[in-house]
Amino acid sequence: MGDDLSLVRFNVSNFFAVLLNSRPFNPISTLLIKIVEALIHSEPTPDEAHIKRVKWIYEHTHEKVNENLAIIELAVFKNLNMGLNREIDIGDKTFSLTELYQYLDDVSKELSTIVIEVAKKYSIDMPMQQFGIGGNKDNQTIDIN
Repeated sequence: MGDDLSLVRFNVSNFFAVLLNSRPFNPISTLLIKIVEALIHSEPTPDEAHIKRVKWIYEHTHEKVNENLAIIELAVFKNLNMGLNREIDIGDKTFSLTELYQYLDDVSKELSTIVIEVAKKYSIDMPMQQFGIGGNKDNQTIDIN
C-alpha cells in the first residue's frame, strides 16, 4: 500500500488545510466536496457508500433544502452583506441566510466525517506543521485513529 496512498494522504491534508484556513462567512463547501471526491477516488478501493453520499450532498445539499450545493453556496455568498436574517427564495422555499449558512456548516461537518473515516482506514495522521502548530518539531501529528 505504500506509494499508492500518497494521493490519499495529500487529499486528507489538503481538505483540512482548506477547512482550517478558511475565513468565517466564506462559503467553501463546493471546494471541500471536490477535495473529498478526489480523496475517495484516490483510494485503492473507493467506498461506494461515500461516493453516493458525496454525490447526494452535491445535488441536494441538505434534506431541508433539496437544491444543488453550488446554488446554495452562491446564494449565501451573494447575500452576505444583506444581513443574516435576510429571506432568500430558492425554488419554492424561503430560507433565512442564517439557515442556509447552517446547512453549509452541516455539509462541512459531514464531509469532515468522511475524510476522517478514510484517514482512519489507512492510519493516516494529520501533520501539524502545515497549520502553524508544533514549533520546530517536524514529527508533530494529530493521531485520528
